[in-house]
Amino acid sequence: MDTKAIFESRIEPHAPELYAVEGEAESISGWDAFDDDARESYERSGFLVIRDAISNEDVAAARSELETMAESLEPTCAEIHFEGAAREHVHETDPREVPSELRKSLVRKFMGFVENHPPLAKIAQHERLRATVESLAEESTFVFQDMAMIKPPGGREKPWHQDHAYFNLALETRVVAAWIALSEATIANGCMHVIPGGHRDGPRVHFAERDFQLCDRDVVRERRLAATMRSGDVLLFDAKLPHGTPTNRTNDWRWALQFHYVPKSVIETDDAARLAVFGSEGHGVSC
Repeated sequence: MDTKAIFESRIEPHAPELYAVEGEAESISGWDAFDDDARESYERSGFLVIRDAISNEDVAAARSELETMAESLEPTCAEIHFEGAAREHVHETDPREVPSELRKSLVRKFMGFVENHPPLAKIAQHERLRATVESLAEESTFVFQDMAMIKPPGGREKPWHQDHAYFNLALETRVVAAWIALSEATIANGCMHVIPGGHRDGPRVHFAERDFQLCDRDVVRERRLAATMRSGDVLLFDAKLPHGTPTNRTNDWRWALQFHYVPKSVIETDDAARLAVFGSEGHGVSC
């Protein structure tokens, strides 16, 4: 499988106040705690944290698989994204030019891997995860996008955005994202930050600044929460929920998987329809 290597540009440091929070996201304990109240909380807030959702065994297998991929010249996935610092080590967009001893510290994201990596596919198809997602989506779903989100020490910010802004899908589509922590996710190492209830305002215009993102001036006016997570926790969220992750300011890696589940009745649109709503600067962007 030919893997497309993407060497991202360095981005400017973000202002600390962008990730100033009023508290932490509420959570439920395990899949059995998902009830009508939890569903109502998801509809109201746009997200739901489920503690101890994935077994230690499955988390360890998935993380080991990602670490092997990060060190490999042939990670057998559709795309591998490198931090901007990788540009200092390559002359062409060839992942083989990244020194082997530096690869792990420069990988930011994998995309398109579930068909080739059983430990990762196992989590994407986790029975309780799928059942809960389909309850929230209100119909049968399929995995529309699979990603591994990695923040090495010093790893870059993913600025505030709405995932739906990257998808050519009808606006009414109930896209449910699942963000699975494969290591501890803290404020210091770049956990998810969310604007509770922000999904109910619908699509917002994005701009090509540090990324395809929401306007910083608008974000700092809103109430923000940190979704700190332990290994094995799952964050489910609506694709219109504004969220972002700050720079990793620790010496440890933050490992996570993210899957987007889409109803089987989905109607796909095109770039023109998406850009007319989310902003004309979003050509060729990646979530």
